Amino acid sequence: MEELFMKSPTTRDFVSKGYAMVVGAVYDIGTGNVTWLSEDKTFEILTKVEASKDKVMIEEDSAKEESEPTKATEEKAQEEETEEQEAPQAEEPKVDKA
Repeated sequence: MEELFMKSPTTRDFVSKGYAMVVGAVYDIGTGNVTWLSEDKTFEILTKVEASKDKVMIEEDSAKEESEPTKATEEKAQEEETEEQEAPQAEEPKVDKA
């Protein structure tokens, strides 16, 4: 769970806001028993990760850049649109009505 919280800002955000729940468990390979961790343990781990300077953060500038078209992208789209408008249209075949 700690690794998940360290690497996923979205998961941390959803769990802390109550939109999602992460449930941890420990599997004992010798007995085959599974011990489920309490919700308190999940929030203890989440709190530890939130305090860590090593956690992955969402950089708002890079997220914004990815969602907004760049000038080069806009220029390319405009060029393609112009090329489509300037392309010669196929003529309808002429049918001789005799």
